[in-house]
Amino acid sequence: MYYVCILYNYYSDKMKVAIIYYSKTGRTEYVANILAQKLREQNINVDLYKLEPYRDYFDKLLHINPRLVYDTLIKKKAKIKKLQGFNPDNYDIIVIGTPIWFNTMTPIVRSFIEEFRGKISKPIICFTTSNLPLDYAGRFKEALKSMGYNIILYFGISRPENEVDKIDKIVNFIKEKLK
Repeated sequence: MYYVCILYNYYSDKMKVAIIYYSKTGRTEYVANILAQKLREQNINVDLYKLEPYRDYFDKLLHINPRLVYDTLIKKKAKIKKLQGFNPDNYDIIVIGTPIWFNTMTPIVRSFIEEFRGKISKPIICFTTSNLPLDYAGRFKEALKSMGYNIILYFGISRPENEVDKIDKIVNFIKEKLK
């Protein structure tokens, strides 16, 4: 008599996380990639989606770019490209990340959250990146909550290379939520 043993990985077949972010200087992308890598090391399925505007902002001197300043301060939306393959119903947790420009989220992320307002019922984790260690993530969380998003965790990163322990805690939080 032979017995067949099938090892079943609970996370890989059942649970999925989407990480959606915009990054201009690379800091938010770095955090999104580290988070995705650490989740994958825990055998959690992760899809990364980088938001892309049709008309991006000039790379140099971001904080004196007139269009960037105007769009951010008046909370203008930017026309963004469709995320290929993104369906919020395919995920158990959705992570949304944004850099902070003039104390608020970017127009690109604003466009995404307004486009999907009322279409995402899954738990949301949101994060911000900025040069200053201020509570921008709390403001981002409140903006998302006011639009009906179900925020289960929020965090801000100012120096990603020095905050790996914070990212590890986020990974453990997600792992526990997916059980």
